[in-house]
Amino acid sequence: MLVPPLNYSMVDIGIFRCSRLDAINISFLKSLSLNTILWINEEKPPRAIRHFIEEHDIRIHHMTTSGTVVEEDINVEAQEWMVLKPRIVSEAIEVLLNVDNYNCLVVDTSDVIVGVLRHIQRWNYSAILNEYRVYANKTSYRAEIYLEQVRVELVEPLSCPSKTEEDPVLHSESTTAVSPGAPAAAAPPEAVRATAICTTLSGSSLDGGAPTERETSFLACKIAGTE
Repeated sequence: MLVPPLNYSMVDIGIFRCSRLDAINISFLKSLSLNTILWINEEKPPRAIRHFIEEHDIRIHHMTTSGTVVEEDINVEAQEWMVLKPRIVSEAIEVLLNVDNYNCLVVDTSDVIVGVLRHIQRWNYSAILNEYRVYANKTSYRAEIYLEQVRVELVEPLSCPSKTEEDPVLHSESTTAVSPGAPAAAAPPEAVRATAICTTLSGSSLDGGAPTERETSFLACKIAGTE
């Protein structure tokens, strides 16, 4: 018998979501032909799930929700309001926008990372909030404020650096900001596909045009805190 995970849903082509995984879900997981699991949780996957991951050669990206990294432009105090810290969001979105990771299952106990992805897809806040309330295990006012204040800023570097070079954000000039108040267009992740991408988390509002489809193969970002 196929038993879907708790709060399971298809996010977009090649991306699925759920709030938790148990051994009873393994038969269902086999039907998804997973290539990657993005695990945003303090705890490690259950033993049965770890065995399934190893047996099927699935890549797993385990990120903890409480990990705090002192960023270039943000201090620890400014991170306290954030449900997920900037570096965690950056790494998670990079995984989700890499087509090589598909099919990808997002197991997120915070229930907010898909909301950040929806900002990139130019959903408005009402649509993001409605989806969050449908799939959240237990709705959180703090999470709703986080989804309202999160800002996604795509920064196009002057040149495409190698992975060993310095953060291109510090040397970039061209930016495109995505406002959560933009119309809820069904723009797929392919519209902003990139080798690397992360987000700007800011309490201040950002104005700017919605990003158009780009030929560039690299997008970077900047992390900023509340003012």
